[in-house]
Amino acid sequence: MDLLGGHEGRRTKSSCREIAPQTVLIVEDDQETAEPLGELLKERGHRVTIRCDPADALETVLQLNATVAILDLGLPDVDGCQLAEAIYSRLGPAAPRLIALTGHNSDEAHARCQRAGFAAHLAKPVDLRVLFRAVEAAVSPGGGNSLTPAPKNV
Repeated sequence: MDLLGGHEGRRTKSSCREIAPQTVLIVEDDQETAEPLGELLKERGHRVTIRCDPADALETVLQLNATVAILDLGLPDVDGCQLAEAIYSRLGPAAPRLIALTGHNSDEAHARCQRAGFAAHLAKPVDLRVLFRAVEAAVSPGGGNSLTPAPKNV
């Protein structure tokens, strides 16, 4: 899958701004999506850990003290919404800001993400500006877990 959707991921000096580095957990079973996403976030100064398996991801999020977790909704065995609910049940208010990354950009998917506690619902191919804002909102005042809908594909 083309994660970038034709968007250029490299930063330029004019587009850089000082942001606090986040500890980001990416849970994505497709390495062709996870690796470039991780590299782009690292280029912005974030610390990134990638997990492909939901069970490994749950253990990692408990140990990592991540500030942000990007979860694919289409994971094997346990979907991203179920994983989000497991994270919240284990960590409560200490849970990281959760961002859904999905190929499903429907009203139903958005509603499921909202019920599961995601702060943002982003559709693949992801608009990198929206992704970066969602990740960096973890340290913004009011960044919390208010759901940001995925832009509708046109």
